[in-house]
Amino acid sequence: MLCLTLIGALIGGTLVYITALINQDVMKSILFHVPSVQPYMLEHVTKAMNDNPFIGLISGPLFGIPYKMFAFAAPQYLNLFLFLICSIPARLLRFVIVTIIAYWLSHHVLHCLTYRKKVFIWLVVWSIVYIIYFSVHGF
Repeated sequence: MLCLTLIGALIGGTLVYITALINQDVMKSILFHVPSVQPYMLEHVTKAMNDNPFIGLISGPLFGIPYKMFAFAAPQYLNLFLFLICSIPARLLRFVIVTIIAYWLSHHVLHCLTYRKKVFIWLVVWSIVYIIYFSVHGF
């Protein structure tokens, strides 16, 4: 499942990268219609990519900056091959951390609960995470 998630992220990143390469204005317009994607995020991405594109891709989620914003800016800094190579550890890091935390909580903290109760708790937790995210970054 982790591999499929990574492949999906890489396909999405490639589509954004290629669209930005062909017509940056169209891609920018599309991105700014995505909920919570804000113009200030592009400033953060530009600074991060200027400093170090690889570190920028990895650290983006720590600041709540969507990967798609880095894919949008990447043609100015990396060719497609390097962007995808850098994207693999950048995306996997987040996916693996979230998976490990969820597994540990499910099997050690919530081990006595039924599957149905665990699903309910995950829904509540993700709802809270997104309420906080949208309250910080807007909708």
